[in-house]
Amino acid sequence: MRRAVDIFHVGPQKSGTTWVYQCFREHPEIAVPETDATHYYSMYFHRGYEWYMSCYGAPLEDQRLFDPTPDYLRSPVAASRIASDNPDARIIVCLREPIERAFSHYWHERKKHRFNFNFEEVLNNYDLFMNWIEPGFYSTHLKRFREHFPGDQIHAVLFDDLQADPHAFIRDLYAFAGVRSDFSPTVLRTRVNSATSAVPRDAVYRTRGKQILKDLGLYDFVRRTRNALAKGGRASTRGSGEIPNVGDVDPGVTTELVNLLECEYASLETLLGRNLDGWRGRYGQQGGST
Repeated sequence: MRRAVDIFHVGPQKSGTTWVYQCFREHPEIAVPETDATHYYSMYFHRGYEWYMSCYGAPLEDQRLFDPTPDYLRSPVAASRIASDNPDARIIVCLREPIERAFSHYWHERKKHRFNFNFEEVLNNYDLFMNWIEPGFYSTHLKRFREHFPGDQIHAVLFDDLQADPHAFIRDLYAFAGVRSDFSPTVLRTRVNSATSAVPRDAVYRTRGKQILKDLGLYDFVRRTRNALAKGGRASTRGSGEIPNVGDVDPGVTTELVNLLECEYASLETLLGRNLDGWRGRYGQQGGST
């Protein structure tokens, strides 16, 4: 009898997927693949189910199998394939504010020296748009999963909740997965402790420096100059260990992205029953659905 995978974390990237994988990996009632993504139902379906099961090594008979592949959410075929193999599967999706998620994913790849383009180019380049922005069309992607699974088998949570209370967040996911929710993984304790560490001194100085430039009316000039240098492929003015945050993105670009995503925000609010003005408000926008 072919064994079915019970639980899926379908993404998207840079929304706590690796952290959840580590938490599930430690749970004694759950078996995970050797890597934090199998890509079976998206990229490697042609390799067959036997190959897929080989990703899990030798799980115990009473363990639930967990597949944490983050590209399943935006795959046009993953939902139907998963449903065909296990219509009773439980689907977890963790949603991060889409512009912040895109910027984080961009820098995740950029720091590996895989490209040298500027984030502000995403609205002028189709390939970049599809790689970084389109994954954030959460409502569109969730509706595809809802075509194949009833609502009580899809558990959509927010990355904001993970940041606010990791312990409650993972208990909730364990409960949805049908395993002991009182289990406390070591990675959870490590994560909670690190979250309470002091802000690095250089980060404090950067924040103060940005405010001084704003007070002097020079911040926009410096930001435009920096972006122009980056687009020209010249050396960055940033220190080698410094990773920017989404607040450094050209405000004109973030405003356009918020306007582009508004239909997705509004539809997602209806699907989740949650107000997402906190997402809009990060870029000076307000007034979505209530």
